[in-house]
Amino acid sequence: GDVSYKAGSYEGSGKGFGGDVKAVVTITDAGIESVELTGDDETPELGGAALEKLQDMFVSAQSADIDGVSGCTLTSDGAIEAVQAALAQAQ
Repeated sequence: GDVSYKAGSYEGSGKGFGGDVKAVVTITDAGIESVELTGDDETPELGGAALEKLQDMFVSAQSADIDGVSGCTLTSDGAIEAVQAALAQAQ
C-alpha cells in the first residue's frame, strides 16, 4: 500500500529464535532507506546470515510485508515484528 512514514530513525524489537531481534529503521522522504537488524542471541551462521538478507528484503519491499528467509522462520518473524514496531512509530 501507499503508506507515508515520517522521516527519522525508529527502533523496534521482536522475539527471535534465541532472544530479541532489534531493528533500527531509517526513513527519509523517499521511504525506507535502511533497516539495521541485530540479534545477539541468534545463531551467527543461520540467524545472523538471515538478518543480513532480511535487511535488504525490507528495504526492497519498502514495508514489513515480506516472506522472510526460509529455514529461519523464528528469526524472520522476530525481524518482521521488530520492523513493524519501528514503522508503527513512524506513521
